[in-house]
Amino acid sequence: MTSVTLPDTAASVALLIGVAAYEDLSPLPATANNVTGLSTAFRDPDLWGLHPGRCHERVDPHQGGDIEDALALANEEVEPDGWLVLYYAGHGLLDSRGDLYLTVTQSRTSKRTTQVPYSVVRDYVRDSPALNRLVILDCCFSGRAFEAMSDPADLGAQLAIGGSCILAAAPANRTAVAPAGASHTAFTHELLSLLRRGVDDGPEGLDLHTIWQSLRGALHANGYPEPQLRTDNNGARLPFVRNAAHHRPHSLVGQVLVAEMDAELGDASLLVVAHDFRGALAIRLNQPTEQSVRAALPEWAELAQEPAVVFDGGPVDRYIALALAEVTPAAAPFGGFTPLAGRLGLVDLSADPGPAREAVTALRVFAGYYGWARGDLERDLSGGNLRSLGEVPESLLQIPGG
Repeated sequence: MTSVTLPDTAASVALLIGVAAYEDLSPLPATANNVTGLSTAFRDPDLWGLHPGRCHERVDPHQGGDIEDALALANEEVEPDGWLVLYYAGHGLLDSRGDLYLTVTQSRTSKRTTQVPYSVVRDYVRDSPALNRLVILDCCFSGRAFEAMSDPADLGAQLAIGGSCILAAAPANRTAVAPAGASHTAFTHELLSLLRRGVDDGPEGLDLHTIWQSLRGALHANGYPEPQLRTDNNGARLPFVRNAAHHRPHSLVGQVLVAEMDAELGDASLLVVAHDFRGALAIRLNQPTEQSVRAALPEWAELAQEPAVVFDGGPVDRYIALALAEVTPAAAPFGGFTPLAGRLGLVDLSADPGPAREAVTALRVFAGYYGWARGDLERDLSGGNLRSLGEVPESLLQIPGG
Protein backbone atom coordinates (compact mmCIF):
# COMPACT_ATOMS: atom_id res chain seq x y z
CA MET A 1 0.00 0.00 0.00
CA THR A 2 1.42 3.37 -0.99
CA SER A 3 1.34 6.46 1.23
CA VAL A 4 0.16 8.85 -1.48
CA THR A 5 -2.49 11.35 -0.28
CA LEU A 6 -5.82 10.69 -1.98
CA PRO A 7 -9.26 12.33 -1.65
CA ASP A 8 -10.44 11.87 1.93
CA THR A 9 -12.57 8.72 1.97
CA ALA A 10 -14.43 9.89 5.08
CA ALA A 11 -15.37 13.22 3.49
CA SER A 12 -15.92 12.29 -0.17
CA VAL A 13 -18.97 10.92 -2.01
CA ALA A 14 -19.33 9.20 -5.36
CA LEU A 15 -22.67 9.14 -7.19
CA LEU A 16 -22.70 6.64 -10.06
CA ILE A 17 -25.73 6.75 -12.37
CA GLY A 18 -26.44 4.35 -15.21
CA VAL A 19 -29.61 4.13 -17.28
CA ALA A 20 -29.94 0.69 -18.84
CA ALA A 21 -33.71 0.17 -19.35
CA TYR A 22 -35.87 2.68 -21.21
CA GLU A 23 -39.58 2.82 -21.89
CA ASP A 24 -39.22 4.58 -25.24
CA LEU A 25 -35.50 4.60 -26.14
CA SER A 26 -33.35 1.57 -26.92
CA PRO A 27 -31.92 -0.28 -23.90
CA LEU A 28 -28.30 0.14 -22.84
CA PRO A 29 -27.52 -2.87 -20.61
CA ALA A 30 -23.79 -2.10 -20.49
CA THR A 31 -24.40 1.02 -18.39
CA ALA A 32 -25.47 -1.09 -15.40
CA ASN A 33 -22.17 -2.97 -15.61
CA ASN A 34 -20.36 0.37 -15.85
CA VAL A 35 -21.83 1.46 -12.53
CA THR A 36 -20.99 -1.83 -10.81
CA GLY A 37 -17.46 -1.82 -12.18
CA LEU A 38 -16.67 1.74 -11.14
CA SER A 39 -18.21 1.21 -7.72
CA THR A 40 -15.98 -1.83 -7.20
CA ALA A 41 -12.92 0.11 -8.36
CA PHE A 42 -13.61 3.15 -6.17
CA ARG A 43 -14.20 0.95 -3.11
CA ASP A 44 -11.07 -1.13 -3.69
CA PRO A 45 -8.62 -0.19 -0.88
CA ASP A 46 -5.72 -0.68 -3.28
CA LEU A 47 -7.14 2.00 -5.58
CA TRP A 48 -9.10 4.53 -3.49
CA GLY A 49 -10.90 2.72 -0.66
CA LEU A 50 -14.09 4.77 -0.61
CA HIS A 51 -16.47 3.44 2.04
CA PRO A 52 -19.45 1.56 0.52
CA GLY A 53 -21.84 3.89 2.33
CA ARG A 54 -20.34 6.85 0.51
CA CYS A 55 -20.43 5.24 -2.94
CA HIS A 56 -24.00 5.44 -4.24
CA GLU A 57 -25.13 3.37 -7.23
CA ARG A 58 -28.24 4.54 -9.05
CA VAL A 59 -29.32 2.28 -11.90
CA ASP A 60 -32.42 3.14 -13.96
CA PRO A 61 -33.68 6.35 -12.35
CA HIS A 62 -37.25 6.66 -13.58
CA GLN A 63 -37.67 10.42 -13.76
CA GLY A 64 -35.54 13.53 -13.68
CA GLY A 65 -36.44 14.16 -10.07
CA ASP A 66 -34.70 10.93 -9.11
CA ILE A 67 -31.39 12.28 -10.38
CA GLU A 68 -31.96 15.62 -8.67
CA ASP A 69 -32.81 13.88 -5.39
CA ALA A 70 -29.64 11.79 -5.62
CA LEU A 71 -27.53 14.89 -6.31
CA ALA A 72 -29.14 16.76 -3.42
CA LEU A 73 -28.39 13.84 -1.08
CA ALA A 74 -24.80 13.66 -2.29
CA ASN A 75 -24.38 17.37 -1.58
CA GLU A 76 -25.71 16.83 1.94
CA GLU A 77 -23.30 13.98 2.61
CA VAL A 78 -20.09 15.31 1.06
CA GLU A 79 -17.92 17.43 3.35
CA PRO A 80 -16.02 20.61 2.46
CA ASP A 81 -12.63 18.88 2.45
CA GLY A 82 -13.82 15.95 0.31
CA TRP A 83 -14.45 15.21 -3.34
CA LEU A 84 -17.79 14.88 -5.09
CA VAL A 85 -17.56 12.41 -7.99
CA LEU A 86 -20.52 12.22 -10.38
CA TYR A 87 -20.62 9.59 -13.12
CA TYR A 88 -23.43 9.30 -15.66
CA ALA A 89 -23.91 6.75 -18.45
CA GLY A 90 -27.00 6.56 -20.62
CA HIS A 91 -28.55 8.17 -23.67
CA GLY A 92 -27.58 11.79 -24.16
CA LEU A 93 -29.73 14.00 -26.37
CA LEU A 94 -29.22 17.42 -27.91
CA ASP A 95 -31.86 20.04 -28.56
CA SER A 96 -31.90 22.32 -31.60
CA ARG A 97 -29.50 24.73 -29.87
CA GLY A 98 -26.99 22.04 -29.06
CA ASP A 99 -27.77 21.96 -25.33
CA LEU A 100 -27.16 18.63 -23.64
CA TYR A 101 -29.95 16.66 -21.95
CA LEU A 102 -29.45 13.51 -19.89
CA THR A 103 -32.11 10.83 -19.98
CA VAL A 104 -33.93 8.57 -17.52
CA THR A 105 -36.02 5.46 -18.08
CA GLN A 106 -39.18 7.43 -18.97
CA SER A 107 -37.42 9.86 -21.34
CA ARG A 108 -38.86 10.36 -24.82
CA THR A 109 -37.05 12.04 -27.69
CA SER A 110 -40.22 13.92 -28.59
CA LYS A 111 -40.85 15.29 -25.10
CA ARG A 112 -38.11 17.49 -23.67
CA THR A 113 -39.79 17.63 -20.24
CA THR A 114 -39.00 13.93 -19.75
CA GLN A 115 -35.26 14.66 -20.04
CA VAL A 116 -32.85 16.26 -17.57
CA PRO A 117 -31.10 19.43 -18.77
CA TYR A 118 -27.40 19.14 -18.09
CA SER A 119 -27.54 22.73 -16.87
CA VAL A 120 -29.61 21.52 -13.89
CA VAL A 121 -27.04 18.85 -13.05
CA ARG A 122 -24.26 21.39 -13.49
CA ASP A 123 -25.89 23.72 -10.97
CA TYR A 124 -26.14 20.98 -8.34
CA VAL A 125 -22.48 20.14 -8.79
CA ARG A 126 -21.46 23.78 -8.81
CA ASP A 127 -23.33 24.36 -5.54
CA SER A 128 -21.70 21.39 -3.82
CA PRO A 129 -19.66 22.21 -0.71
CA ALA A 130 -16.97 19.73 -1.85
CA LEU A 131 -13.42 21.00 -2.18
CA ASN A 132 -13.09 19.29 -5.57
CA ARG A 133 -15.75 18.05 -7.96
CA LEU A 134 -15.31 15.52 -10.77
CA VAL A 135 -17.93 14.87 -13.44
CA ILE A 136 -17.51 11.87 -15.77
CA LEU A 137 -19.95 11.75 -18.69
CA ASP A 138 -20.39 8.63 -20.83
CA CYS A 139 -23.60 9.50 -22.67
CA CYS A 140 -24.97 7.34 -25.45
CA PHE A 141 -27.97 8.06 -27.61
CA SER A 142 -28.08 5.12 -30.00
CA GLY A 143 -28.40 1.36 -29.58
CA ARG A 144 -27.09 0.28 -33.01
CA ALA A 145 -24.11 -2.02 -33.61
CA PHE A 146 -21.85 0.75 -32.48
CA GLU A 147 -23.68 2.89 -29.95
CA ALA A 148 -23.05 6.62 -30.33
CA MET A 149 -22.64 8.97 -27.43
CA SER A 150 -23.37 12.67 -27.65
CA ASP A 151 -21.77 15.71 -26.16
CA PRO A 152 -22.96 19.31 -26.48
CA ALA A 153 -21.87 21.48 -29.36
CA ASP A 154 -19.74 23.59 -27.06
CA LEU A 155 -18.32 21.22 -24.45
CA GLY A 156 -16.43 23.83 -22.48
CA ALA A 157 -19.39 26.18 -22.13
CA GLN A 158 -21.92 23.46 -21.41
CA LEU A 159 -19.92 21.60 -18.83
CA ALA A 160 -17.98 24.35 -17.10
CA ILE A 161 -18.22 24.09 -13.32
CA GLY A 162 -16.08 26.26 -11.09
CA GLY A 163 -13.44 24.36 -9.16
CA SER A 164 -14.09 21.10 -11.00
CA CYS A 165 -12.83 18.61 -13.57
CA ILE A 166 -15.00 17.18 -16.32
CA LEU A 167 -14.01 14.03 -18.19
CA ALA A 168 -16.19 13.41 -21.25
CA ALA A 169 -16.25 10.44 -23.58
CA ALA A 170 -15.93 12.41 -26.83
CA PRO A 171 -15.05 15.84 -28.25
CA ALA A 172 -17.72 18.37 -29.03
CA ASN A 173 -18.05 17.46 -32.71
CA ARG A 174 -17.62 13.69 -32.47
CA THR A 175 -19.47 10.69 -31.08
CA ALA A 176 -17.91 8.02 -28.90
CA VAL A 177 -18.56 4.35 -29.58
CA ALA A 178 -19.29 1.17 -27.65
CA PRO A 179 -19.41 -2.24 -29.36
CA ALA A 180 -22.90 -3.72 -29.30
CA GLY A 181 -23.14 -6.68 -26.94
CA ALA A 182 -20.01 -5.70 -25.00
CA SER A 183 -20.16 -5.85 -21.22
CA HIS A 184 -19.16 -2.18 -20.87
CA THR A 185 -19.25 0.89 -23.06
CA ALA A 186 -15.95 1.58 -24.84
CA PHE A 187 -14.98 4.63 -22.79
CA THR A 188 -15.78 3.10 -19.40
CA HIS A 189 -14.18 -0.19 -20.40
CA GLU A 190 -10.90 1.63 -20.99
CA LEU A 191 -11.32 3.64 -17.79
CA LEU A 192 -11.84 0.48 -15.73
CA SER A 193 -8.93 -1.27 -17.44
CA LEU A 194 -6.66 1.69 -16.71
CA LEU A 195 -7.65 1.81 -13.04
CA ARG A 196 -7.01 -1.93 -12.65
CA ARG A 197 -3.67 -2.11 -14.43
CA GLY A 198 -2.32 1.34 -13.59
CA VAL A 199 0.11 3.41 -15.64
CA ASP A 200 3.65 2.02 -15.81
CA ASP A 201 5.41 5.37 -16.02
CA GLY A 202 2.81 7.27 -14.01
CA PRO A 203 3.02 8.74 -10.50
CA GLU A 204 2.11 6.80 -7.35
CA GLY A 205 -1.21 8.60 -7.25
CA LEU A 206 -2.96 8.84 -10.61
CA ASP A 207 -4.34 12.30 -11.31
CA LEU A 208 -7.06 13.13 -13.82
CA HIS A 209 -4.60 14.54 -16.33
CA THR A 210 -2.58 11.31 -16.35
CA ILE A 211 -5.76 9.24 -16.54
CA TRP A 212 -7.02 11.35 -19.45
CA GLN A 213 -3.74 11.08 -21.35
CA SER A 214 -3.70 7.29 -20.98
CA LEU A 215 -7.37 6.99 -21.95
CA ARG A 216 -6.82 9.19 -24.98
CA GLY A 217 -4.00 6.97 -26.22
CA ALA A 218 -5.87 3.71 -25.63
CA LEU A 219 -9.10 4.88 -27.25
CA HIS A 220 -7.28 6.40 -30.22
CA ALA A 221 -5.35 3.14 -30.73
CA ASN A 222 -8.67 1.29 -30.98
CA GLY A 223 -10.04 3.76 -33.49
CA TYR A 224 -12.35 5.52 -31.05
CA PRO A 225 -12.71 9.29 -30.65
CA GLU A 226 -10.52 10.88 -28.00
CA PRO A 227 -12.04 11.79 -24.62
CA GLN A 228 -11.99 15.36 -23.44
CA LEU A 229 -10.82 16.86 -20.14
CA ARG A 230 -11.88 20.28 -18.91
CA THR A 231 -10.71 21.94 -15.70
CA ASP A 232 -10.51 25.50 -14.45
CA ASN A 233 -8.21 24.89 -11.48
CA ASN A 234 -5.38 22.56 -10.51
CA GLY A 235 -7.76 19.69 -9.74
CA ALA A 236 -6.62 17.68 -12.75
CA ARG A 237 -3.16 17.40 -11.19
CA LEU A 238 -4.31 16.16 -7.77
CA PRO A 239 -3.94 12.41 -7.02
CA PHE A 240 -7.30 10.66 -7.41
CA VAL A 241 -6.56 6.92 -7.07
CA ARG A 242 -3.48 4.82 -6.37
CA ASN A 243 -1.48 3.69 -9.37
CA ALA A 244 -1.94 -0.09 -9.52
CA ALA A 245 1.24 -0.40 -11.59
CA HIS A 246 3.30 0.52 -8.50
CA HIS A 247 2.12 -2.43 -6.40
CA ARG A 248 1.11 -5.20 -8.78
CA PRO A 249 2.95 -8.51 -9.05
CA HIS A 250 4.79 -9.58 -12.15
CA SER A 251 1.96 -10.65 -14.43
CA LEU A 252 1.69 -14.36 -15.19
CA VAL A 253 -1.06 -13.86 -17.76
CA GLY A 254 -0.45 -16.16 -20.70
CA GLN A 255 1.68 -18.61 -18.68
CA VAL A 256 0.94 -22.35 -18.64
CA LEU A 257 1.19 -23.93 -15.19
CA VAL A 258 1.29 -27.59 -14.17
CA ALA A 259 0.75 -29.15 -10.74
CA GLU A 260 3.80 -30.47 -8.93
CA MET A 261 2.58 -31.24 -5.41
CA ASP A 262 -1.12 -30.46 -5.51
CA ALA A 263 -3.34 -33.53 -5.35
CA GLU A 264 -6.45 -31.46 -6.00
CA LEU A 265 -5.09 -30.31 -9.36
CA GLY A 266 -3.74 -33.73 -10.35
CA ASP A 267 -2.32 -33.60 -13.87
CA ALA A 268 -4.04 -30.36 -14.78
CA SER A 269 -2.45 -27.94 -17.24
CA LEU A 270 -3.60 -24.42 -16.41
CA LEU A 271 -3.54 -21.23 -18.47
CA VAL A 272 -3.43 -18.00 -16.45
CA VAL A 273 -5.96 -15.58 -17.95
CA ALA A 274 -5.99 -12.85 -15.28
CA HIS A 275 -3.40 -11.84 -12.66
CA ASP A 276 -2.96 -8.63 -10.72
CA PHE A 277 -2.61 -7.43 -7.14
CA ARG A 278 -6.09 -8.74 -6.29
CA GLY A 279 -5.46 -12.37 -7.28
CA ALA A 280 -5.45 -14.62 -10.34
CA LEU A 281 -7.71 -16.73 -12.56
CA ALA A 282 -6.76 -19.70 -14.73
CA ILE A 283 -8.55 -22.26 -16.90
CA ARG A 284 -7.74 -25.97 -17.04
CA LEU A 285 -6.76 -26.90 -20.59
CA ASN A 286 -6.82 -30.68 -20.61
CA GLN A 287 -10.16 -31.97 -19.35
CA PRO A 288 -12.79 -32.32 -22.11
CA THR A 289 -16.39 -33.10 -21.26
CA GLU A 290 -19.00 -34.90 -23.33
CA GLN A 291 -21.04 -31.75 -23.97
CA SER A 292 -20.66 -30.46 -27.53
CA VAL A 293 -20.12 -26.80 -28.29
CA ARG A 294 -22.94 -27.04 -30.81
CA ALA A 295 -25.37 -28.02 -28.07
CA ALA A 296 -24.12 -25.42 -25.60
CA LEU A 297 -23.34 -22.48 -27.91
CA PRO A 298 -24.60 -23.20 -31.44
CA GLU A 299 -23.74 -19.70 -32.71
CA TRP A 300 -20.04 -20.37 -32.00
CA ALA A 301 -19.93 -24.03 -33.07
CA GLU A 302 -18.46 -23.45 -36.54
CA LEU A 303 -15.33 -21.92 -34.97
CA ALA A 304 -14.75 -24.69 -32.41
CA GLN A 305 -11.56 -26.71 -32.79
CA GLU A 306 -11.67 -30.49 -32.56
CA PRO A 307 -12.60 -32.03 -30.27
CA ALA A 308 -15.52 -29.58 -30.51
CA VAL A 309 -16.67 -30.10 -26.93
CA VAL A 310 -16.83 -27.92 -23.85
CA PHE A 311 -13.76 -28.36 -21.62
CA ASP A 312 -13.98 -28.39 -17.81
CA GLY A 313 -12.08 -25.21 -16.98
CA GLY A 314 -12.23 -25.56 -13.21
CA PRO A 315 -14.47 -25.86 -10.17
CA VAL A 316 -15.45 -22.19 -9.81
CA ASP A 317 -18.64 -20.98 -11.53
CA ARG A 318 -19.06 -23.92 -13.87
CA TYR A 319 -22.07 -22.21 -15.40
CA ILE A 320 -19.78 -19.48 -16.76
CA ALA A 321 -18.38 -20.25 -20.22
CA LEU A 322 -15.03 -18.84 -21.32
CA ALA A 323 -13.56 -19.11 -24.81
CA LEU A 324 -9.91 -19.24 -25.83
CA ALA A 325 -9.45 -18.15 -29.45
CA GLU A 326 -6.66 -18.12 -31.99
CA VAL A 327 -6.82 -15.24 -34.48
CA THR A 328 -5.18 -14.68 -37.84
CA PRO A 329 -1.82 -12.83 -37.80
CA ALA A 330 -3.36 -9.75 -39.42
CA ALA A 331 -6.65 -9.83 -37.52
CA ALA A 332 -8.14 -6.40 -36.86
CA PRO A 333 -9.25 -5.67 -33.27
CA PHE A 334 -12.87 -6.58 -32.62
CA GLY A 335 -15.19 -6.12 -29.69
CA GLY A 336 -15.03 -8.80 -27.03
CA PHE A 337 -11.47 -10.02 -27.75
CA THR A 338 -8.84 -9.73 -25.00
CA PRO A 339 -5.30 -10.67 -26.09
CA LEU A 340 -3.34 -13.04 -23.83
CA ALA A 341 -0.21 -14.09 -25.70
CA GLY A 342 0.73 -14.01 -29.35
CA ARG A 343 -2.36 -14.71 -31.43
CA LEU A 344 -4.29 -16.20 -28.51
CA GLY A 345 -6.86 -14.39 -26.45
CA LEU A 346 -10.20 -14.64 -24.70
CA VAL A 347 -13.44 -14.04 -26.56
CA ASP A 348 -16.55 -12.68 -24.87
CA LEU A 349 -19.20 -15.27 -25.74
CA SER A 350 -21.97 -12.75 -25.05
CA ALA A 351 -20.72 -10.59 -27.93
CA ASP A 352 -21.89 -10.79 -31.54
CA PRO A 353 -19.98 -13.71 -33.14
CA GLY A 354 -20.14 -12.02 -36.57
CA PRO A 355 -16.91 -9.97 -36.28
CA ALA A 356 -15.12 -12.94 -34.70
CA ARG A 357 -15.79 -15.13 -37.73
CA GLU A 358 -13.56 -12.88 -39.82
CA ALA A 359 -10.63 -13.10 -37.41
CA VAL A 360 -10.82 -16.32 -35.38
CA THR A 361 -9.23 -19.45 -36.85
CA ALA A 362 -9.92 -21.76 -33.88
CA LEU A 363 -11.92 -21.62 -30.68
CA ARG A 364 -12.04 -23.69 -27.51
CA VAL A 365 -14.81 -23.30 -24.92
CA PHE A 366 -14.35 -23.87 -21.17
CA ALA A 367 -16.89 -24.04 -18.35
CA GLY A 368 -15.60 -22.78 -15.00
CA TYR A 369 -12.16 -21.70 -13.85
CA TYR A 370 -9.66 -21.77 -10.97
CA GLY A 371 -9.15 -18.75 -8.74
CA TRP A 372 -6.53 -17.52 -6.27
CA ALA A 373 -6.85 -14.72 -3.75
CA ARG A 374 -4.19 -12.03 -3.41
CA GLY A 375 -0.72 -13.58 -3.23
CA ASP A 376 -1.90 -17.21 -3.21
CA LEU A 377 -0.74 -18.05 -6.74
CA GLU A 378 2.69 -16.61 -6.01
CA ARG A 379 2.89 -18.73 -2.85
CA ASP A 380 1.89 -21.88 -4.76
CA LEU A 381 4.66 -21.25 -7.28
CA SER A 382 7.35 -20.40 -4.74
CA GLY A 383 6.33 -23.37 -2.56
CA GLY A 384 6.55 -25.85 -5.41
CA ASN A 385 2.84 -26.70 -5.67
CA LEU A 386 2.80 -25.32 -9.21
CA ARG A 387 5.44 -24.96 -11.90
CA SER A 388 5.38 -22.64 -14.92
CA LEU A 389 6.05 -24.06 -18.37
CA GLY A 390 6.43 -20.56 -19.74
CA GLU A 391 4.24 -18.60 -22.12
CA VAL A 392 1.47 -20.45 -23.91
CA PRO A 393 2.16 -21.18 -27.61
CA GLU A 394 0.28 -18.84 -29.90
CA SER A 395 -1.47 -21.76 -31.60
CA LEU A 396 -4.24 -23.75 -29.94
CA LEU A 397 -2.83 -26.86 -31.61
CA GLN A 398 0.39 -26.57 -29.58
CA ILE A 399 -1.06 -26.00 -26.11
CA PRO A 400 0.18 -28.69 -23.68
CA GLY A 401 -2.65 -31.06 -22.87
CA GLY A 402 -5.03 -29.07 -25.03
